[in-house]
Amino acid sequence: MILEYFDKLLVPPEIFAMGKEATKIYKDELKDGKIAVVNSRCMFLGKEGAGKTSCVKSMLRERFNSKEPSTDGIVTATVFKATGKSKWKKIKEENDSELTKKMRENALAKKVDKELKQDSNENRSLWNKFEDFIRSKIGSDDSESIPNEITSIWDYAGQLDYYITHRFFLTNTASYCVAFNALDKLDELAKGRNPALGPLGITNLDIILFWVRSVYEHTVVQHASGNTISIDGKVIKSPPICLVATHIDKLPGTKSEKLKEVQNMYKTIFATMERMEYAEHVDREMYMVNNTVISHEGIEKLKRNVVRYMDVIGTKVIPLKWLDFQERLQAIGKTKLCISFNEASRICNECGIAEEAIIVAIRYMNDIGKIMYSNKDEKLKNTVITNLHTMIQMLTTVITVFPPHIEDEEMKTLWKRLDKEGILEEKLLRYLWTTQNRDHFEIFIEVMRVFRLLYEKKSVQEGNREFLVPCRMKVYTNTSLEVTNDDMQMVSIYLTPTDFLPDAVYHTLVVAFLELMTGTDSDDSQVFRDRSDFEFKDHKVSLGTVQIKRENEKPHAIKLQIYRRTEKSYNTEVGGAKPSVCMEVLSYLRDQLQTVCNIYEGSGYKLRVACDACNPKEHHLVDLKKCLKKDAVPCGTDTSMNTALIKRYFSKGNFFFRLCSFVNLITSS
Repeated sequence: MILEYFDKLLVPPEIFAMGKEATKIYKDELKDGKIAVVNSRCMFLGKEGAGKTSCVKSMLRERFNSKEPSTDGIVTATVFKATGKSKWKKIKEENDSELTKKMRENALAKKVDKELKQDSNENRSLWNKFEDFIRSKIGSDDSESIPNEITSIWDYAGQLDYYITHRFFLTNTASYCVAFNALDKLDELAKGRNPALGPLGITNLDIILFWVRSVYEHTVVQHASGNTISIDGKVIKSPPICLVATHIDKLPGTKSEKLKEVQNMYKTIFATMERMEYAEHVDREMYMVNNTVISHEGIEKLKRNVVRYMDVIGTKVIPLKWLDFQERLQAIGKTKLCISFNEASRICNECGIAEEAIIVAIRYMNDIGKIMYSNKDEKLKNTVITNLHTMIQMLTTVITVFPPHIEDEEMKTLWKRLDKEGILEEKLLRYLWTTQNRDHFEIFIEVMRVFRLLYEKKSVQEGNREFLVPCRMKVYTNTSLEVTNDDMQMVSIYLTPTDFLPDAVYHTLVVAFLELMTGTDSDDSQVFRDRSDFEFKDHKVSLGTVQIKRENEKPHAIKLQIYRRTEKSYNTEVGGAKPSVCMEVLSYLRDQLQTVCNIYEGSGYKLRVACDACNPKEHHLVDLKKCLKKDAVPCGTDTSMNTALIKRYFSKGNFFFRLCSFVNLITSS
C-alpha cells in the first residue's frame, strides 16, 4: 500500500492508470536516462462570444480585434518559456518538434556535463569539444533558444454544435479556463451570437456549470484521476479549472460597483456548485478581466496562476528515449497524417525503447495528447494518428457552423442535402477532404464511426456510399415525443441532466442505436432531428428530445420509449414489453453514455420515470433507482406510485440484467 501510494505521487498519472505492469516497465525504462519536462496544455472553454479568443490574445500580448470572427472548431497556439526566463514565446505549430529536440539535446548535454565534472580536470578538453558540438546542434549558445517548458493553448469554439468533437482532446493533465461574459445575467437564458436562432433554452449559470462538469467527466471520471496539488498553501484537485469573467470594462457604474457586481456573480456560481463532485477542481480566485487590452491585471493574475498550475501538473519525469520518440513522432506529423502501428514500433526500437515498453510509450503519447491511438477498435488498432490538427480540420469540414466555400455546382447540391437531411455522400466527403487526406479516407471514416459522429447506410449506389450525420439534420417529425404516462404496451425512461444536455448527446445516441440495430432483420429505422424510431426484437424503440415543463426542473431531456407490438393469434392477445429487451436497451444506453459520450450517471444525468399517480401534464418524474429499491414512491403528501411494473421491466434481480452486466464487464475488459 505504501509503495503504491508513492507510485501514485511520483509516476505520471497516465502511466499509473495503466496498472502495475506498466508502472514497472516505466521504471525500468528510466534506468537508461530520464528527464523532467513541462509539456502542458491550457484550454479555454465557454459559451460562444464569451471572449475566449481575446483572452488568449491578451495572454500572448497580441492586439485585440473588435471584429474577431467566431472560432471554427479548435484553434491552438504553441508557446515556450526559455531556461531562466518568464516570458512566453510563440512559435509556429510545425516547429514543436524542433523545441522537443532542443530539450532532449540540452538534457543530454547536462547529463554528460555532470558525469565529466566528476572526473579529473584532464577530461575538461573533452567536455569543451562536446559543448561546442551541442551548441552547434542547438544553433546558439544563448540559453534563450533552449526551451524550459512547452505549452499549447487551445481555444475551443463555444457553439454547442462542436461539443460532440471536444471529447477527442480533453485531457487530465491540462489546466482549464471557463470564460463567461460578465454582462450576461446568470439567471437569464443564454444567447448565442446569432440572435435569429433565439436563446439556447438554458441559463447562463447552467452553461458555466455544464462546461465545468464536462471537463470533470471527460478527465477525472474517465481516467480515474484527480490528484490533489498544493501551491502556496492553496489546495486544489487536478485538473484545475479557473473561471474567467470577461468584458468587465463594459459593465455600467463605478469601478467599485463593477467589482461588487462581478463578485456577487462569482459567489452565486461557487455556492451553486458547492456540493457538486467537481467543486474541488474549481479555483476560488476571481479572474475579472478586460479582454480588449494587451495587458490587464486580471489577465496577468490568470496567466501567473495558470503557469504555476501547469508547472505542477505538466511536469513529468520520463525516460530520455521517450522524449526522443516524441520528437520523432512530431517530426513525422509535419508531413504525414498517420503511420502504422508497426512503423511506430520500429521507431521505438530505433530510440532504444524495450519491446515490452512499446505499447506503454505509445499509449502514454496518446494520453498526453501528442498522438491519437486506440487498440480497442479492430480497424484502428494498427493506425497511429500523428497530426491532430489536421484531424481537427477534417472533422470541422463536416461538423461546422460555417458552410464551406464550394464552387462545384454538384457539390453545392450535395452540401444542401447534408445540411438539411443529414445525408453525407461519399463523393462530397472526398471533395471536402484534401488530396493528402484522401489517402486516409477509410481510417477517418472509422474514427468518425467509432466516436458515433456518423453511420454508414446500406449502399444505395455502387461507388457512392452514404453516411448519416445526425448533428446536421434539420428535418423534424410531426409526432415528437412528450412526457406521458405509459400504458400496458409501453415503458419509458427519461434522461435528465444535472445542468444541461446538449443536442450532441441525442445525435450520438442515434448513431449508437443504429449500430445496435445493424445485423438485425429490420431496416425500418426512421431518424429525425427531434425523434428516431428503431425496430428491435419485435419492439419499437423510440428516442427523442423532450421539454420538461415543471418548476425547478432542467427543461432539456431525452426520452427512451420501448413499445412492444401487439401479437394477435386466434382469440389471444400478447402485450407488454419484454423485460429482457428493456434491460438490454437500458444497459446499452448506460454503456454508450459512459464510453462514448463520457457522461456519467449521478454527476451528469439521472434516469427517471414518469409518475403514474400524477396527471401527466404535471411532468412529475421519479428517480429510477428509487423505484427499484422501494415498493412505492411518495408523490406529494397523499398519494404514492406503485413500482411493481418498473421493477418487472428493470429490476436488478432480473436474470437478463445480470447477464448484460457480465457481458459489458467482459467487453470493457
